[in-house]
Amino acid sequence: MDLIFLLKGIMVGFMASIPLGPIGVLCIQRTINSKFKAGFISGLGATCADSVFAIVAIFFLSIVTVFINEQMMIISIIGGIIIMTIGIFIFTKKITSGNLRKNRSQSSQHLKYFLSTFFLTLTNPAFIFIFVGLFASFDISNSHLNIANAILTIVGVAIGSALWWLMLTSLVNLFKNKFRPRHLIIINKTAGALIFCLGVSAVLLALLDIKALENIM
Repeated sequence: MDLIFLLKGIMVGFMASIPLGPIGVLCIQRTINSKFKAGFISGLGATCADSVFAIVAIFFLSIVTVFINEQMMIISIIGGIIIMTIGIFIFTKKITSGNLRKNRSQSSQHLKYFLSTFFLTLTNPAFIFIFVGLFASFDISNSHLNIANAILTIVGVAIGSALWWLMLTSLVNLFKNKFRPRHLIIINKTAGALIFCLGVSAVLLALLDIKALENIM
C-alpha cells in the first residue's frame, strides 16, 4: 500500500471537480437559497458519482467504453433534457421571505439534493474519460495498481472532490447573508437560465452528432 496514490487521487478528484458546469451552478444556487449544508450535500452527490467514474476508469474502462460509444448520443439527449427541466424549475421557482425561512428548516430536502446531483452527474458518462486523462497525467494505470493502491486512489478522488465542494460552498455561504429576496430572484433566474442553456447545448451537440453520423452513412 503506497500513500502516494491517495495523494494523487486527491489531486485528480479536486481537479476533475473544478469546472463549473450545471452541477456547480446548482450547488451555488442551493447554498444561496438555503443553508450551506444544502449546497455541500448536493456537491457530495457529485462526489459519489465521480467516485463511480473513477472506479470505472480504473477497473472497467474497456467494457464500459463500448457501451458509451454506442449509447452516448441517447444518454446525452436524456441528460440534457433532465438538465433543461431542472433549469426551468429553478427559473420559475418563487422566492419570498417565507420561502427562505421554510427552506432553512427543511432538512428532509438533503437526501433529494444528494440524489439529484448524483444521478445528474451520472448522465454524463463521457466524464469517465476526464478521469482517464487525469490518471494518465499522474501516472496512474490499472497495469501497475494492486487492489490496495486502487482503493487508495478512489478514496483520494472522493476526498479531493469533496474538498472542492466544501471550499466552493463555504465561500458562497460567507456572502449569502448579504442577499435579499429580490437578489435571490435574480440569482434563481440567472442560474435557471444558465442551467437550461447548458441542457440545450448538450441536446444540440448530441443531435449534431447524429446528423453527422447520418451524413457519413
